[in-house]
Amino acid sequence: MKTKNNMEEIPLSLSNIRIPKEIRKDFDLEGKMIKKVLILSIVMLLIGALAVTGTAQQVILIEYGELWKDLFEPAVEEFEKITGAKVDTLVVPYGMDMWEKITLDFANDIAPDVFMVDAFRIADCVEAGYTGKLDGYLKEWPDWDQYYPAFQAMGSYEGHIYGITLEASVNAVLWYWKPNFEKAGIPIPWEPKDWGEVLETAERIKESCPDVECPLYIPMGTKWGEGAIFSGIYSEILGADTSEGDCNRLRDYTTGKWIGSSPAIERALNFYREVFFVRKLCQTELMYSTDVWKEWRRLMRTGKIGIGQGGAWEWTEFWPEAILY
Repeated sequence: MKTKNNMEEIPLSLSNIRIPKEIRKDFDLEGKMIKKVLILSIVMLLIGALAVTGTAQQVILIEYGELWKDLFEPAVEEFEKITGAKVDTLVVPYGMDMWEKITLDFANDIAPDVFMVDAFRIADCVEAGYTGKLDGYLKEWPDWDQYYPAFQAMGSYEGHIYGITLEASVNAVLWYWKPNFEKAGIPIPWEPKDWGEVLETAERIKESCPDVECPLYIPMGTKWGEGAIFSGIYSEILGADTSEGDCNRLRDYTTGKWIGSSPAIERALNFYREVFFVRKLCQTELMYSTDVWKEWRRLMRTGKIGIGQGGAWEWTEFWPEAILY
């Protein structure tokens, strides 16, 4: 397929984008079991913190985001029963930048013993001196072998473990609104084979549903922060070339150098040009909103998108309403 400006066909794979139907089942039907496992993990992490900080310390301060309150509160209660220690909590309010709040707390000398950050922040934490090595403790923790090697590596930096993974999610998901698809006459379930089909589907929605603000929403720009990468362009880069030799990556792990230019990056950028400027399938103005996350949730809740690129974790961002506003 040629794009409208006769650019090269975009050979991007959707293998990393599609998500199995079981994801929804995991959230709806198996949520209680998943929650129990996560609570147990938090309890063990707190016990580990007590061991690392020393048994003489009977008060532990932890910091986490409000969205995870239902997981942490019962875990803290269970931990206090088991150990007799007390846990004080710093809860980062929903909507506040959690990383910014944590760095400010460290700067103000109210740093927690245990804190929650995204895995990609581990390197920043180590370089800033916020966290210590957990290697010795983990060697003595039998449950560490229950973690997949990839999960173990998520909390590592330069050969040492500094954080323990609490949860992970698929960061390459295409959400779509069924009513808009039905109005445009697009068969459901929708299973696109390549990015060309995604573009053509968004075009059909644009023509058939004039009230849809973004036929194809993709997070982009500095206001999106990490979302612009992990829920945005990195998915396109991953599908734009083979994984052999890190051709579809941003870093060459053999040489330890960042990749500034590659065919995969060029294809992904051309795809963005096609979406935002050639076909005008997503409004760039939305990327400059005061709160881009709030705008994204509004579009999703009100059905003002055709297709939206994001992550599996966003299921709890869209529903229920009490979480969003």
